[in-house]
Amino acid sequence: MTKNFLSIVFLVSALVMLPGCDWDWKSWFTQSCTTCVGGHGHDHGKGGSACCISLDGKPALTQRDFENKFNQLCMARPDIQQALAGLPAEQQQAFYDQFADAMLAELLVSHYVKEAGLMETSEYKMAAQQAHDAVETQLKNSIFQSDIFKKIEREVTDEVAQKYYEENRDRVAIFKRAPFIDKIGGVSVQMIEVPKETEAKSLAAQVQKQDIAKVARDAQRKVKNLGLVTPRSMEVDEHIRSKVMGYTTVPQAEVVKLTNGKYAVIKATAIEKDSFKPFNEPEVKEAVKSFLIRNELGKAVTKTMDELKQKYGAIIHRDNIMQLVKIDSQTATIQEESLQEKAPMAKALKA
Repeated sequence: MTKNFLSIVFLVSALVMLPGCDWDWKSWFTQSCTTCVGGHGHDHGKGGSACCISLDGKPALTQRDFENKFNQLCMARPDIQQALAGLPAEQQQAFYDQFADAMLAELLVSHYVKEAGLMETSEYKMAAQQAHDAVETQLKNSIFQSDIFKKIEREVTDEVAQKYYEENRDRVAIFKRAPFIDKIGGVSVQMIEVPKETEAKSLAAQVQKQDIAKVARDAQRKVKNLGLVTPRSMEVDEHIRSKVMGYTTVPQAEVVKLTNGKYAVIKATAIEKDSFKPFNEPEVKEAVKSFLIRNELGKAVTKTMDELKQKYGAIIHRDNIMQLVKIDSQTATIQEESLQEKAPMAKALKA
């Protein structure tokens, strides 16, 4: 891993840091530990916690704080932890050194902003309020969805999930792959390839009534056994796959134009259905319940929002909104006309 990559990683990490130990509301912005900065020391259990960064001889970030910060980074970016595990010792040291530089930068900026009185400016307070409102809105939305999620989770019992799985696994596409599928079903197919459509149609008429091998011998053609053709049989011409996947009964005999421009007389002789793993396998049960919960979450949110609109008598006053739109449109028109007027003058000045 190059030093440049490490720098980029920590440039990003500085943006995702979260508070680590005893933070007051100001620390949410300053990213400094109030107890350490106050100079009273840290009480992190019997063994305490050694200082990692100090300012003016006072501890500003302890080992425990440093570890909490780093763990929060790894939770937000698991790829960083994975990359770190594969580095030699000297590069791991460089990794932690740059992380410490990022933490020091946060503390220095925090102290500068505080001592310069910038936290008392209207600009700072407005930005802080906007940030607070944005986080609060995001948190409320998260809690709202979490509450609905828990309700659905209680409703999706093992019995409900098993009933849905056993009744719908042949029809729901997600169940046709791991961990649900045991063996993919398909259609057993044989084919005779010929260059002309007229010959193919003639042979197909015979194949419908006779054994395909006999028809091929009489026509001095070869029969190719395609075996069990499934949606994943990539070695089989896609036009044949598409055709036979629609079969529900056999035998079937048809003419199919191949992707190479030739024609195939195909005969489907058997259909094998998909076989699925039993619901009670832990991996299958968990996956089915997870699928049902996700599937119902969107519908539940929509239903709840409709109920809340009724409960709180919610009305969108569109006329007032459209007035704003009209004002914006008029403003945009005036600006455009102004630009058009200035354009000839600009050209003249340039000339």
